[in-house]
Amino acid sequence: MSSTPAKAVPHVDSFEWIERPVGPQPIPKWCTGAVIDWIDGYSNAPAMKIKTSENPCQWPDKAWIYEGDGVWRAYSDDGRVEQHVHKGSLTWDDAKQAWLTPQQRGYAGRHFEIQMKYGSTFEQHGQRITFTRDRRTVILRGPWHTGGPKGYIGVVFYDTSNPYNEREHFRPRTRHWRPWHRRTLCFGLMISVELWLRIIARYQPTVRVARCDYGSYRTLEPVREDWDEPKRWALRSGAEQVQR
Repeated sequence: MSSTPAKAVPHVDSFEWIERPVGPQPIPKWCTGAVIDWIDGYSNAPAMKIKTSENPCQWPDKAWIYEGDGVWRAYSDDGRVEQHVHKGSLTWDDAKQAWLTPQQRGYAGRHFEIQMKYGSTFEQHGQRITFTRDRRTVILRGPWHTGGPKGYIGVVFYDTSNPYNEREHFRPRTRHWRPWHRRTLCFGLMISVELWLRIIARYQPTVRVARCDYGSYRTLEPVREDWDEPKRWALRSGAEQVQR
């Protein structure tokens, strides 16, 4: 991360304010808190961290689909998506009773066993594989991380149900716990824009939200209540005042 303020480019970068939900918001039970990391002292955009009561990347009847171009995704009914990218072909392994991809180096070569949606398909070499009830396990070997689908935002999370997380951050000498949002958090969770806005409204009601257009990409960003504009614009304004 660079400590040099990033300058928004006039007439190229732009932003608009987004209306947040008003009043009590329905939040999934697994989400129990949220804070905004403003990443002070750096030009990085603010990011939301959420606290969960369970692993939010797991849910009942989770089923994956192949969306093409190496993208594998699983969608939940409450606005979550988990995803991987692996462009390799599939080979059936009788011993493992699973479809295997070639080994790649994503996630340090880690393997992910996923269950495909019954009846969904995968095409390779001009042939179509249809995932049946007894042949829908796929092992992605060394897949890669990727950006989320349109309408979703990536967040990091802290799972309070993981006993390792609690042991890791207890300080025996002072008998104090490090605040959950300053502990080791996990990435890989994408949530819908609608859910992201509801979580902001519930747990950070004074935070404003802007849709920022940086030319090559657009994203939603939290904005401090005492800022008149998103972080990059605020940094640029501050730098210009110092120069004067």
